[in-house]
Amino acid sequence: DGQKAERRLRVLLTRVELSWRRPLFMPEMRCHFASTKELIEVLRASCHIPVIGGLFPYPIGDSDAYPGGDYYDGLFWPSVLYSWRRFKRTDTLLKASGLGLPTSHIRPPLMMP
Repeated sequence: DGQKAERRLRVLLTRVELSWRRPLFMPEMRCHFASTKELIEVLRASCHIPVIGGLFPYPIGDSDAYPGGDYYDGLFWPSVLYSWRRFKRTDTLLKASGLGLPTSHIRPPLMMP
């Protein structure tokens, strides 16, 4: 449910702006979800690995809190470049990786080539 996840879940995405010169990649963190549909779209985009999930970024529609756009997963932003942190002592930080990166908590048993 989007309302239950509101401000309890933070998802890192890579926003893709396609321009006539070159694509621009920017990190974006989402923590407000107006509906279950928006939550599912954000989680699906956070799993969209280039080439494996398709060549083009995953589209997310407009919402009250965020403009719509095209996204890849947060793989482009390792912890060194985009600092994750816990805001309260009761927060739990989990990092998921579809490619099996060593710093992730949730990953496949074998590292992908």
